[in-house]
Amino acid sequence: IDHADVIMMQNWQHVQTLFSNCNQLPKETHDTDIMRVHESHLNGMAQSFRQTVVLSSFPSAEINALSRNECRNVAGRVRWKESFSGVLGWAAAAVQNVGGLRQQFERLPDCSVADADDVRFKHFVKRVLPKLRENPQPGA
Repeated sequence: IDHADVIMMQNWQHVQTLFSNCNQLPKETHDTDIMRVHESHLNGMAQSFRQTVVLSSFPSAEINALSRNECRNVAGRVRWKESFSGVLGWAAAAVQNVGGLRQQFERLPDCSVADADDVRFKHFVKRVLPKLRENPQPGA
């Protein structure tokens, strides 16, 4: 499940129903070659041999409950949380060293709503971006 956090905001009940039905045996064969089906799946052990990957931007109780209740792989379970300092760490360090962060407001020329995005982008490219590029300290 990719973007599980987004699905959780829309219809998480659908995901729970999907996983509970995924582990059941089918009622009809639908021209299935029964010799190609693993015996463990016919014995009702499909959830123990299925590899399930759930990707999310943030941890949540619903995702933890799904993995605990519906994903019982015999090889175990792994949870990976990636962390990185990012640019905000540099900015916070710069604020502490300098004693404050200067905020600058700039007035843009009047324009129509349809042209507002283009005017803002051109202003950024001509005025703001060169100032950022000439600063040797990142985040300051």
